[in-house]
Amino acid sequence: MYTFVTDGLDSAMKQAIETAGDKSVGVSGVGIGSQLIRAGYIDELIVHVVPVLFGAGTRHYDHVGGEHVRLELIESIPTPNATHLRYRVVGRRDPA
Repeated sequence: MYTFVTDGLDSAMKQAIETAGDKSVGVSGVGIGSQLIRAGYIDELIVHVVPVLFGAGTRHYDHVGGEHVRLELIESIPTPNATHLRYRVVGRRDPA
């Protein structure tokens, strides 16, 4: 289900949480992910590591705020083409 929300991050998350009921809300994308981490909405983070090194690139989580975001490994699934990591965000602040 997709709903377009134009009245802010808090409104979007409130609507997503209400719609999901007892299910999880999934969010994809580094830009929105960074905003949600900074706002305190993210409780888990999934990272896929692919065994390729690039000569340059974008730092994906530069804008999560001035503090470090501590992560606790929940699950690690190695495969020949990628390692899939699931983390819990430790000490996250409550959304504003």
